Amino acid sequence: MSYYPGQGYHNQGGYNQGPPPPQQYGGYPPQQYPPPQQGYGGYSNSPQPQYGNYGGPPPQPQYGGSYQQPPPPQQQQYGGYSQPPPQHYAPQSHLPSGQNVYQQHNLRQGAPPPPPSGMQSFGNGAPNHYSFQYSNCTGKRKALLIGINYFGQKGQLRGCINDVKNMSNYLMEAFGYKREDMVTLTDDQQNPMSQPTKQNILRAMHWLVKDAQPNDSLFFHYSGHGGQTEDLDGDEEDGYDEVIYPVDFRQAGHIVDDEMHFIMVKNL
Repeated sequence: MSYYPGQGYHNQGGYNQGPPPPQQYGGYPPQQYPPPQQGYGGYSNSPQPQYGNYGGPPPQPQYGGSYQQPPPPQQQQYGGYSQPPPQHYAPQSHLPSGQNVYQQHNLRQGAPPPPPSGMQSFGNGAPNHYSFQYSNCTGKRKALLIGINYFGQKGQLRGCINDVKNMSNYLMEAFGYKREDMVTLTDDQQNPMSQPTKQNILRAMHWLVKDAQPNDSLFFHYSGHGGQTEDLDGDEEDGYDEVIYPVDFRQAGHIVDDEMHFIMVKNL
């Protein structure tokens, strides 16, 4: 069973039931999510999680673009869950669209060349008929940004909300994302719909991919605690699925990577 180190927490919740039907998440107006608060006093740009008397090893941090396997469980961060990661390929808002955007951006930033335009095979032992195609990121842009400091809980973190603030600014300044096309869930907000609860996170994941079209740029970022739980369907070589912990995980349970894949990747 999954546990939150130091808490003796054994999850009983929610993954086997599967996500609610997508139609329940149809109208997810991003305007319900106010812009992130400007005052983030006490958060440094380089978060250093504080654990105090946190028994056992804390859930470990994951930093990355493109939804990667976590290093061992702590503050966890998934970045760039998109088609492909917009941090590499998305055009800036003041530049023309198309390949010229990538060429100009790459010349300035020293970034890699734009992705290939044809169908690509997964490789690494995947079935031969499995293929995918990179987005050129000329469609609409949407972002879901989640940061959880777990205020008042053991294992409280310090930098996750600051991560979201910085990522939001970066997406807007460098890649032309708009505030109204972002949903931000952080546990310092007063609006209950903006709290990073399990229900709100799942609802926001459905919003992110709703009506997705080829060449859209869909960005997912998570900063918070993560861990592992026993793999029940045999798709993990090490026998464990990765999980993230919503702010209410003690009551609602964690969210398994299989469920996130089902919502945000499978139908794309």
